[in-house]
Amino acid sequence: MELPQRFWDKVDRNGPTPLHRPDLGPCWVWTGCTSHGHGQFWWQGRMVLAHRLAYKTKVGSVGQDEHLDHLCRNRPCVRWTHVEKVTPKVNVLRGDSPPAQNARKDRCTHGHPFDAKNTYYAKTGRRQCRSCTAQRMKDRYQNNPVARASNLRANADYVKRRMRDDPEFREKRRAYWRERGAYKRVSLREST
Repeated sequence: MELPQRFWDKVDRNGPTPLHRPDLGPCWVWTGCTSHGHGQFWWQGRMVLAHRLAYKTKVGSVGQDEHLDHLCRNRPCVRWTHVEKVTPKVNVLRGDSPPAQNARKDRCTHGHPFDAKNTYYAKTGRRQCRSCTAQRMKDRYQNNPVARASNLRANADYVKRRMRDDPEFREKRRAYWRERGAYKRVSLREST
């Protein structure tokens, strides 16, 4: 299958040569309609991406779950030697998007290393720093009265068991509360 002349009328073959990959040669820049920087072309009753159509006609088919990565980093380029068939994940990680930038980081925002010991992956697949998560949970516990109350309940259960099983502890505890109760009664009388 050959591309029609109306396709080539929208291509400037004297485009810029990529500075990071001069070995690729000059880009063939699409001068027609674009969407998000990629060229669009009306073909067989529908709009298609121009670089995908050029690759499909010159190299071979591209699956629905495959992306064409612009090696030249120039989205309007339709030169099929400037694109490579890759998985969506590889295409994203090769770019400069926030997910790609985060994937390249080797330390968290607080400087802890992302290594096997200090890193875990959440159910969503997001990378988490164990040190920061531990600190965040500690701060959350200290500032959360509900969490502290659950700890107090656990402490109360412990005290009940000791009161039941340890007579010495029981006597100390009763003496403490007798003193405290007497103090409260005195302070209440003075305030009225």
